Amino acid sequence: MRPRVTMILTAHFSDADGDCVTVDNRYYRMLNSNDQLYMRKLTAGTKPVFLDFGWVKEPRVLVVTNEEGKHVQKQPVVSELEPKVLELLSGETVFARLRPGETMVYEPVGAVNVRAVVGQVRFTVHAVPG
Repeated sequence: MRPRVTMILTAHFSDADGDCVTVDNRYYRMLNSNDQLYMRKLTAGTKPVFLDFGWVKEPRVLVVTNEEGKHVQKQPVVSELEPKVLELLSGETVFARLRPGETMVYEPVGAVNVRAVVGQVRFTVHAVPG
């Protein structure tokens, strides 16, 4: 069987009246490589830095997760998490913001830089070889 990566997304949108709309999306991408997945847990500061994909030269899929708010001894209050936003940049242009606990899955085109809006943000990157 040829290697592939499968994504499953379910999003629920609820209004104040309790009406709900659900979006389900499942798809996969075939991979041309059986190379090992690259995974690193990192910390971003306020200065943009180049996101290195290790041995994966051109990722077919990139998964970035803001790890803030997870694995804590007590339930964090909103004010503690609010500034823990991770920004993804192409050059100097911000193209995505990940709030605590959020994940983004996409195919990168070109270099990716990361930075924290305020302070430091813990995040995990998975680069899937093409």
